[in-house]
Amino acid sequence: MAATYNYCKNPRAGVNCTDSWSTANLTAVTRETSAPVAMPSDAPACIKATKDSTSAYGYMYSPHVTPATDWIPITGGLDYYFGGYYYCADFEGTYRYLAWDLYWYDSSGTACSPVATNAGPNTKTTMADWLLGGYSATAPADAARLRCRWRTGPNTADGVITNGIFFTKVMVVQGTSYPGYFDGASSLGGYTCAWEGTAHNSFSTKTENVFSGLTVTRLLQG
Repeated sequence: MAATYNYCKNPRAGVNCTDSWSTANLTAVTRETSAPVAMPSDAPACIKATKDSTSAYGYMYSPHVTPATDWIPITGGLDYYFGGYYYCADFEGTYRYLAWDLYWYDSSGTACSPVATNAGPNTKTTMADWLLGGYSATAPADAARLRCRWRTGPNTADGVITNGIFFTKVMVVQGTSYPGYFDGASSLGGYTCAWEGTAHNSFSTKTENVFSGLTVTRLLQG
């Protein structure tokens, strides 16, 4: 059976919050094992980001901006989805939102033209509970690589994000929606999950367990 991929290399801050994530215009980014509201199930940790009151947007990129050889290999013309669970511990203002953006590159690492970016819509946060957010788009025909960017709004109106925006269980998959979560450390009945490389810093695969008729017969015979 063909494997299903989660292309987010560090989807739930398994060891740290820096592997395979780059940041811009954020005050601090930390790995947390708890949040003001109980974290989603199967999430031992999350990433917390805080931001000052400047007008610049805050960003987190996955994978890193460089090198281009680490970017996600894709096939032009197919749909890809980027999203995950998020929570904001500050008040629910106009600019309290996350957006999920997709950046397309050709095989040489050059931004695709005319569509280099598909910017996801602003998804409002809430202090009540974790939310699931994300965005999907069709890769341009000449696309061969993908980078993803998490974005939060400028805070001149809302002020400082002191208590943080949290996110975890991030998925980057071929498709149009958030599937059942998995990474290389997941235990799922009927499937084998694995890291392609370093644990919590590489692509994950999920493969259905299929037993041959001979195997099943031998099991039944004891």
